[in-house]
Amino acid sequence: MKIDKEFLLKNQFWIALGSAGVLILGSLGVLLLGAGPRASSARANYTEFESKLKTQKDFKNEAFKKPWDERKGEFSSRKDKVWADAYKTQDGLMTWPPDNTFFEDLEKRGHFGDEIKGDELVLYRDKLYRSQFASFETFLRASSSDDAYLPVAFDRKLLNEYSWAKDKTPTVEECWLAQEEIWLRREVFRVLQAALDSMATFKEVKELHWNAAVAAVAGVPVDALVKHSPDLSRAAYQPRKLDPNPDKSKELAKNGVKESRLFRSHDWEVNLLLEEEPKNRDRLRISASSTIKNINPSRRPLYLGSSTSEGLRLQVRQRQSTTSRGKPVYHYSLVNRIVGVLLPYGEQLEFKSASGLDSSVTPARDFELVEVFDPATSPIKRLERLEIGEAALAHRLKVGFEMNTGPLAPKPEEGQGDKEQSSSAAPGGGGGAMPGGGGAMPGGDAGKKGDLAKTPNDIPRGRYILHNEVVRRIPIAFTVVLDQDYRNEVLTAVANSPLRIQTTQAYWAHRGETAVATTGGKSNDWVGGSSFGGMSGPGSSGSRPPGGAAGPGGSQPAQQGSGQARPAQPGGTSDDAPAAAEGNRNLISLSVHGIATLYERFPPKKKDEGTKPTGQSK
Repeated sequence: MKIDKEFLLKNQFWIALGSAGVLILGSLGVLLLGAGPRASSARANYTEFESKLKTQKDFKNEAFKKPWDERKGEFSSRKDKVWADAYKTQDGLMTWPPDNTFFEDLEKRGHFGDEIKGDELVLYRDKLYRSQFASFETFLRASSSDDAYLPVAFDRKLLNEYSWAKDKTPTVEECWLAQEEIWLRREVFRVLQAALDSMATFKEVKELHWNAAVAAVAGVPVDALVKHSPDLSRAAYQPRKLDPNPDKSKELAKNGVKESRLFRSHDWEVNLLLEEEPKNRDRLRISASSTIKNINPSRRPLYLGSSTSEGLRLQVRQRQSTTSRGKPVYHYSLVNRIVGVLLPYGEQLEFKSASGLDSSVTPARDFELVEVFDPATSPIKRLERLEIGEAALAHRLKVGFEMNTGPLAPKPEEGQGDKEQSSSAAPGGGGGAMPGGGGAMPGGDAGKKGDLAKTPNDIPRGRYILHNEVVRRIPIAFTVVLDQDYRNEVLTAVANSPLRIQTTQAYWAHRGETAVATTGGKSNDWVGGSSFGGMSGPGSSGSRPPGGAAGPGGSQPAQQGSGQARPAQPGGTSDDAPAAAEGNRNLISLSVHGIATLYERFPPKKKDEGTKPTGQSK
C-alpha cells in the first residue's frame, strides 16, 4: 500500500479518529497511575491538619505574645484615659435622693451595684424614692426655676414612677434599677430643654475687623483669643450702622440711640437698638424703635403672640461664669412683650415700647438674645411616649438582639431549662408609659420563683443590650409632636446628650392638629390640666421662663393695642386661632430610637473592696 499525499487526504478522518483514541487511552492511564496517589496523599494531609486545628485552643505562642506584653501598659493606660474622659462627661448625671448622708456619699463615690443596707432600703422605699417626683424641679434636680423651664405638655405617667409593695423590702438590685430609670428618663427631658434652647437662641450677626491677612500675621491663637474674650470680643468687630438709611440713622442718633446689634434665629431677625435712658444717660436700654422681621425659611406668616394674647417675649442673656461642671451661669433681662398679629414673611414690626436692661447685664460686652416660649408658642408641643429597654428597640433591631438582665440580676439556678432562661432576657415591657404608671401591676406573674424577667416589685430586669466593666448600654426611645422645621434641632440635641445616645432609627409623620394647647391651672402646677386628652405636667400649665418671670396660666384678657379682634376658628378659641391655623398645620410626630450608654464610675472598684451584691437584700 502506497502512502502518499493523496492517500492521507483521502483517509484523514480515520487517521484522526485513531489518533484521538490513542490520546484518550494514554490520558486515562496517566490519570489513574499518576494523579490518583497524589490526590489521596493530599486528602490525607488535609484531614490530618484539620484534626490538629480542631484540637488547637490557643494560637498565641511566645513570639506572638511578646510584642503585646511589651505594649500592655500603653494599651491599658489608653483604655483607662478614654474611660475616664467618657465618665467625666456624665459626672452629675447619676444621682441619688439628697438630704441623706448615706445616699449622698453613694452619689459621690459609689459604684453601680454597691451594697445598700436594710435601713436605707426601707427609707428609700417609703420616702426617698417618692420624694424625687414631688415636683418637676425636684425630678430634674433643678437648682432654680431656670433649670426647670420646659413649656412642653406630657403625661406624668411617662416618668414611670414605681409602686413599692409595703410587705416587701426592696432589694439592692431594685433600688439601683429604679434610680437608673430616673437618670435615663430625666435626660430625655434635658434633651428637649437643650433642643428648645437651640431653637430659642438668636445668633448675633457681626463683621470682624480681622481679615485673612491679619489673622496670618497675628496667628490663629491670637485671633481666637480676641474673638472669645468677653472684654475684647466687642472691639474685634466693626460697629454696625444704626440704619442703612443715612437720614434715619441721623434721626436715631439724635434721639439718643448709641448702638445697633443684629440678631437672627430660625424664624426672626431682630435689629436691637440700644439708647440712653432718659433719667440716667450712663445706662443703656432697648429702644422702642428696635424691629423684628419674619425670615422663616418656609416663608410662612408667623404669629407675634400666644394663646394668652400677651405677645412675643424676648430676653437678653449674658454669660457671667461657669459652674464647677462647666455649665454656664447667665444673668437675664426680660424685654417687654412685642404685641402684634400675624406677620407675613419679609415684613417687620417695631417693638413700640422701650425696655430697661437689668443692672447685672453689661451692654458693652457681648450678650445673647433668646425667645421665651410658652406652651402655645413652643415649637415642641408635647412629649407623647418615652420608653426604655426592649420596648425602645428600633424596628430593625427587634430581630437578632437579645436583651440582657444586667450585672445585678441573680444567676439562673443550675438545671433550669432554656425556656426559663430565655424569659429572663425578654421582659414584656422594658419600662415605658405603662398603664397605671409603671411598677407593681396587679395580677402579674413577675417575681415568682424561676422567673427572672422582673424583680419581686415588678421592675423589669431585661433592659440591657450590653453590659461589662466599663459601660451599660440601654435602648431608649421617645416621640414628640413638634414643628417640622425644628426636627434637626431635636436630633442634634439627642446626639449631644451626655448619655452618648447612638441614634438607630428616626421617623416622622404629619399630624392633623386643629388647635394648640390651651393651658389651665397655676404656673408650675405639677398636676395642672391640659387639653391634650388627659395629659398633664409642668409644661401643660406653663413652666416659668428663665429669669423668674411666671409663665401663662389660665385665661387672659383680650390683647391690648392690636386694633382688631381675631376671629374664632374651628377647633380653638379666638385667642389661639392664628397659631392653630398657621403653626399646627406644620406639626409632625417625630419618633427617635437610640442606644444610651451609661459609664461605670472611674476609677473602678478594686478587687479587695468587696464584690458587687447579687441583688438580694440580707
